[in-house]
Amino acid sequence: MTTTVNSRSHRLGRVGAFVSGREIATFFGLTLALSWAVWVPGAVDIVEYGALVSGIIVVGGFGPLVAAAIVTWLVGDSLRSWAGQVLDWRVRPRWYLAAVGIPLLVVAGAVLVYVVLGNSIGRSEILQEVPIYGVVLIHGLSMVSVFLVGGGQEELGWRGFALPRLLEQFTAVSASLVIGAVWAVWHLPLFVLEGSGQYGGSFVPYLIGLLALSILFTWVYRATGRSVLLVMILHASYNASAGSMEVLLPIQNAAALSWVLAGIMWVLAIGLIVVYGRDLCHGNSDDRVAVEGRAPPAA
Repeated sequence: MTTTVNSRSHRLGRVGAFVSGREIATFFGLTLALSWAVWVPGAVDIVEYGALVSGIIVVGGFGPLVAAAIVTWLVGDSLRSWAGQVLDWRVRPRWYLAAVGIPLLVVAGAVLVYVVLGNSIGRSEILQEVPIYGVVLIHGLSMVSVFLVGGGQEELGWRGFALPRLLEQFTAVSASLVIGAVWAVWHLPLFVLEGSGQYGGSFVPYLIGLLALSILFTWVYRATGRSVLLVMILHASYNASAGSMEVLLPIQNAAALSWVLAGIMWVLAIGLIVVYGRDLCHGNSDDRVAVEGRAPPAA
């Protein structure tokens, strides 16, 4: 059943019309519901996932993407146009370099500060046994995996759906903080789900760091003219860089490193705000113009 309200074609009658006025709230709520329905049973020991836990974590990670697709369909927007944002690759090569390189520099900088503050790093057997080209290859494969199923796919929800709508109402920094807060809360069950990368970690520095990371993601999104592909690469590089660090450089004090990483991220975020303002506009037309609000659905 399809109805038309305010010149937009809604699906499922009153359901679509109701969601149309509450797209962002519906997306956030549905994202939490879908992912938590998969993660929470294992986190609270209702279900024992055992060897399946990695797969369960991956499945739950598709919550933002699925929620965005459902809301897009309900309000009558084009699913093809929404999903097609992933194919928008026409940005200057330096932005691909930035998307891959900035997370590497952030993680490397955090490790350096961590060591300078007097913390120790364990001896890595992998670095002793695997040649440098092997390490680069492993990191590259990790990025590809994360891009597809380990975090990159989330961006069709966070930045491909929620961000352009929030930009209709808020500055880029405010919109980033809203997404960052929900993004962090969304991960909460993973902090008590054994087998996840967040298991046993401290949520507070994670939240603080993710708020800053969200500002970085918004800046790249706007500077590249709303390229969801570039923020997917950025997300993949960040997760892969953090994962590679944990494997290659055994950390003795993970809590200290998480605070250092959050601090480094905020130094970067504040720098972006100072240089580009609260709207995080890059202001370089050669890199494509950053457009306000959502991308119009295809006819």
